[in-house]
Amino acid sequence: MFLSFVKYIISFLVLLLLQVTVFNNFTFLGWATPYIYIYFIIILPTSIPKGWLFTLGFLMGLSIDIFCNTLGMHTIATLVVTAFRESILRLYFSSDEIESSIPSAFTYGLWRFMRYAITIVALHHIVLLLIESFVFMNVWLLIGKIIVCTLFTSLLIFSVETFKLSRR
Repeated sequence: MFLSFVKYIISFLVLLLLQVTVFNNFTFLGWATPYIYIYFIIILPTSIPKGWLFTLGFLMGLSIDIFCNTLGMHTIATLVVTAFRESILRLYFSSDEIESSIPSAFTYGLWRFMRYAITIVALHHIVLLLIESFVFMNVWLLIGKIIVCTLFTSLLIFSVETFKLSRR
């Protein structure tokens, strides 16, 4: 139990540091930034109490907002994803598979896990980029940015999960 707790604290800190030091300074074609920190919410155990899930989601979003000076945009997007996480899990997996599991490619299979992860990432990016743009002046640019950011972030998550699978 304690080792699991330490593992998730380390995951939180590593993803936070990677986001603020590496990925916030890296853009694809000058306008698509990967938001890898959302991976933390994706891999939290399904048995975690909702209060803790929302607390951790809030803390991750708030931490990113503090480092990025974004006035709550990441916090809101992360909390929306946290609120829909269980429904998205139920969309792709049976109740037996969800009960007391840790979402990963090892647990659910790579492609099934990636469908779940891409859905979470897409929802996060839709909310975040809608808040960021705040207007619908150029809808096609916004849609393009959402798609590219989602694909970029999902590709990074796919890489991490594939690496984790190869180490087993």
